[in-house]
Amino acid sequence: MLNIENEYYLIRNFKLDDYEQLFDYLSREEVYLFEPGQPISLEEARKLAEQRAAENHFFAVIDKLSNRLIGHFSFFQVEPLYVNTYEIGFIFHPDYQGQGHATRAAQAFITHWLAQKQVHKIIATCNPEHHRSWQLLERLGFEREGRLKHNIYFKTVAGKPLWQDSYLYGKLSARQGD
Repeated sequence: MLNIENEYYLIRNFKLDDYEQLFDYLSREEVYLFEPGQPISLEEARKLAEQRAAENHFFAVIDKLSNRLIGHFSFFQVEPLYVNTYEIGFIFHPDYQGQGHATRAAQAFITHWLAQKQVHKIIATCNPEHHRSWQLLERLGFEREGRLKHNIYFKTVAGKPLWQDSYLYGKLSARQGD
């Protein structure tokens, strides 16, 4: 079980009773502008919280001042496993954006994982048009390593994919000799 805590946040595994607060932000259309999916129902949020509570790849960000779930991180090891590279993703509640929450929480989360011996590198991708996302990554010390052309789509029109580009970012552990 993950438990990262600082003066502002508790970052932990999801719990079953997180579903109402998860619904509060994943039910909003604006969350999916640069993300796959569509707004979810309360019942879908319940199932999603249950699924995430059983896994170890999604982590809830709790604002200690309000004791509210304000966002989450995804964290998956990428293939091949021996390169010890992990991909991070994040979604924060729109009401908590633009206030430094994502920066402070992500810094704590990333610092924790880069201190682990088995983590050599953390990568992230984002849409070049999602300025707030790539600016956050750059504030966190990630380096833009490239631009992937038409590598992904989340929506279709008349059955045809709406391809989009992605920036690829990376951050190495301080242990360059790994």
